Amino acid sequence: MNEKFKKYLIPLILFVVSYSIYSVNLDQQGIYIDEVFHHGFSIMYYDSIKNGDILNPCITGIGECTMIDLDCAGEVQWLASGGIFKGIFVGVGDELFSDAERVYYADQEPCRPIHNNQIIRGENTPTKDELGAGRFFSPVFAGFTVILAFQIGSLMFNRFVGIIFSTTLITSSLFMLHARILTSEIYVGFFMLLSIYLLLKAYSEKEKLSVKYLILSAIVFAMGLNTKILTIEIFPLLIFIIFIGRSGNFSFRKLYKFFTKRALAASILFTLITIAITIGTFPFYYPDPLGQLIVQFEGSQTHGPINNSFSPNSIMPAIFTFSATILPTIDTYYYLFDSENIPYSAEIGHTFSTIPLAFLFFVGFVFIIQKIKHHKLSKTEFLAGVWFTTLFIFCSLITDSYNVSRYFFPLMFPIMLIMAYGMWRLCENIKSDLIKVGFVCLTTIAHTITYLIFWKMIYFEPETIWKLPWDINLRESLSEPIVLGISIIFSLVLLTICIIRIRASKIYQKN
Repeated sequence: MNEKFKKYLIPLILFVVSYSIYSVNLDQQGIYIDEVFHHGFSIMYYDSIKNGDILNPCITGIGECTMIDLDCAGEVQWLASGGIFKGIFVGVGDELFSDAERVYYADQEPCRPIHNNQIIRGENTPTKDELGAGRFFSPVFAGFTVILAFQIGSLMFNRFVGIIFSTTLITSSLFMLHARILTSEIYVGFFMLLSIYLLLKAYSEKEKLSVKYLILSAIVFAMGLNTKILTIEIFPLLIFIIFIGRSGNFSFRKLYKFFTKRALAASILFTLITIAITIGTFPFYYPDPLGQLIVQFEGSQTHGPINNSFSPNSIMPAIFTFSATILPTIDTYYYLFDSENIPYSAEIGHTFSTIPLAFLFFVGFVFIIQKIKHHKLSKTEFLAGVWFTTLFIFCSLITDSYNVSRYFFPLMFPIMLIMAYGMWRLCENIKSDLIKVGFVCLTTIAHTITYLIFWKMIYFEPETIWKLPWDINLRESLSEPIVLGISIIFSLVLLTICIIRIRASKIYQKN
C-alpha cells in the first residue's frame, strides 16, 4: 500500500498544482480570438450528438447546415475547430455550468468581430459565463498532460528528467494559454503525449512488444487526429518507437537490424487501427471516408498561415520556428538593427520560451551530439532527437510567421524534454545535494517568473481580446527588471557549472 502511494504521489501533486494554476478565474480571462469559432462549433457538435443527429450536415458538411451559416463562419473554420471529442467536452461543460440561452456565436454578424486586441464586447461573442463553462475541461486535460510529461520523462530517462519536464511544462506560456481556453490544442497535446506514452509502455525492458498497449496507442492517436488533423506530425516518432523500442543503445551503423518482420507487422497494425478508429469515431467521415479525408486535408492546406511565400530552399521558415520556440532571433534583429523595415511576419515577434528553457535545451542538445560522436547514443536519446527534429521540420514547412502560435504548441514538448535531459546530465556529477537543489530551484524560479510576471493580465482582465499570438513573449518579459535580473543570475550560475563540468571532463580524459 505504501509503495502504491509513493507511485501515485508525484503524479497527484503535479495534477493538483497544475490544475490549481490553470483553473483560477477561468471566466475572468480575456477571450482568445478563435474561441468564438471553437465555442460555436463545439456546441453545434455537442447538440447534434446529444440529439442523435450524427449525420447532420453541420457535422458532415454535406447538405445545408441550419445551425450555423458556414458562409459566414468559414468552411476552413468548420474543418479546423476541434472535432468531435473536444466538442463533446466543451458541450458538457456548457451544459453543466452555463444557464445562457443557446447561441452559435461562430456565425453571428459581423462574421469575425474581433481583431488587433480591440477591447470590444458585443452580442456576437460568448459571455464570460459561457466561456468559463466551455473552458471547464481544459485545465483538467492540461493537468493530465502534465502527468504524462512526468511519465514519459521517467520512462525515457529517469524520475529526475520526468519531474523537470513536467514542472517546466506547468508554467510554460504557450501551454498555460491553451490550458485556460477552449481551443483544440490542449486536447491535441493530451492525445499526443498519451499515444507516445502508451507506445513506450508497449515495450518492456527486454524489448518485448505488448500488442495491448500498441492498440491503445493507435486508438488514442486516432482520437487526436479527430481533434486536429495536424496530430499527424507525431506519426514518424510513433513509427520509430515501434521499430527501435526504448531499451539499450542505438547505432546508425546497425540501423538495418531494427527493420524486422515483427516491427513491420506492428507498424502496419498500428496504421490500420488508426485509420479504422479515425473513421469510426467521427461521423464527418461516414458519407464518404476517402472524399471527406481529402476535403479535410485540402482545407488545412488553404488555411491562412500555411507556408506558401518562401521558396523551397529558403531558410526563413526554419528561423521563424527557431525564434518562436527556442530563442528570439529574427524579431530581435529587426527590433535592434532595422526597425524601419520590419516585415509583417516578424513585427509581432514572439518567443514562447524562457532563458532557462533555451539555454538548458542547448546543453541537452550538445550532450546528445556528443553521444552520437562517441557512438554511445541510447535509444531514448535518439527518440528525443527524432521527436524534436521531425516536429521542427514540420513546423518550418507549414509556417512563415509568428502569427501561428498554435502550430508551435506541439514542438514545445520535445524542447522541454531535451531541456530536462540536459539539466540531468549537467547535474549528475555534482556531488553536493545543496548545489543541485539550489540550481533546480533557481531554474524553476527563473522559468516561472518569465511568464507569471503577467499574472494580472492573465487572471483579471476579462474584457481583453487576445490576438494571435498571445501578447506575452520573452522579449517583453525581459524588459521587467526582476525577470532580467533573475535570468542574468541563472545564466551566470549555468555558465559556472558548465565551465566546471568541462574542466573536470578534460582532467578525466588526461588521466
